[in-house]
Amino acid sequence: MQYPRAVAALLVILVLLAACGRSDPERVRETAFLLGTAVTITVQDHRGAGEAIQRAFDRTREIQDKMSANDTAYDTTEIIRVNRYAGNRPVAVSEETFFVVLEALRFAELTGGAFDPTVLPLFRLWGMGTEDAAVPPIEEILEVLEFVDYEAVELDPEQRTVYLTRPGMALDLGGIAKGYAVNEAGRVLREAGVRHAILDYGGDIVTIGTRPDDTPWRIGVQHPNGRRGQFLGILESTDESVVSSGAYERYFTQNGTRYHHIFDPETGYPSLAGLTSVTVVGADAATTDALSTAIFVMGLEEGLELIESIPGYEAIIATGDGRIYLTGDLASRFQRRADEYELVE
Repeated sequence: MQYPRAVAALLVILVLLAACGRSDPERVRETAFLLGTAVTITVQDHRGAGEAIQRAFDRTREIQDKMSANDTAYDTTEIIRVNRYAGNRPVAVSEETFFVVLEALRFAELTGGAFDPTVLPLFRLWGMGTEDAAVPPIEEILEVLEFVDYEAVELDPEQRTVYLTRPGMALDLGGIAKGYAVNEAGRVLREAGVRHAILDYGGDIVTIGTRPDDTPWRIGVQHPNGRRGQFLGILESTDESVVSSGAYERYFTQNGTRYHHIFDPETGYPSLAGLTSVTVVGADAATTDALSTAIFVMGLEEGLELIESIPGYEAIIATGDGRIYLTGDLASRFQRRADEYELVE
């Protein structure tokens, strides 16, 4: 999970806790650096909140130590071993790593490859997220695209192995495993009896219950201009996940052109589908994680068709020409803050 450069790594949703003052009942907030990002858990009105949060962090570390693709930080993760033996042999992995890879491939199939967990060679080629980021020659892009193909990943459920069939291929589960991790952290908290909490895993948000006063959590969806403290709008949220993808978090400028980090696996270049921000809302954070990236790559028409075909999931889609599209019932709990955007329900 090369999180600093992950396909869906842009997710800057700022949790609005300004109303949580000193009078709030036993608010405990802890932050740790995990999954390549700042991970913050806020629990309210729960005795033993600190211990529950630490257990949630421990569970997150377990997932990180299995699924990271960042070979400079973790030397022996299961995904690193899968990548190391690409084109050589299948690699046995744990049950949960196998499950997350299987889910990643399911979403790749569902989205026609707009979400593709084998995109890591492209990130490495472009140097995205590093000081060496630059537009590669087209010849090199075309060469690396030979290694970006989710259909070339073979899974053996009986042996529980993952096999990248071509040398040079590499998996990066960052676009889905962070969602899986925040799901698991939320499960740990619920099992500890926590009823009021919000988890922010670098922008992958999970809300548990309401705030102690029975009002929904309020989440500020980052404005596509990327300026901190400026919001596209405010979303009320209870017992769900909220994940965003946008072109504002990681990018570089070369010869006057800005290149962001959400790649179109078909072209090998940053997506030019005309969207500036996609926020997906639903029960499962791994699902919202994968869908937000896929819709950003697919564009408005195909993205709306996709989200409307999946029961229980809705989207807030901002376009480059200044429109915000809301699906389902989100209009009843989303307040636009960016006056320059036109709201389309």
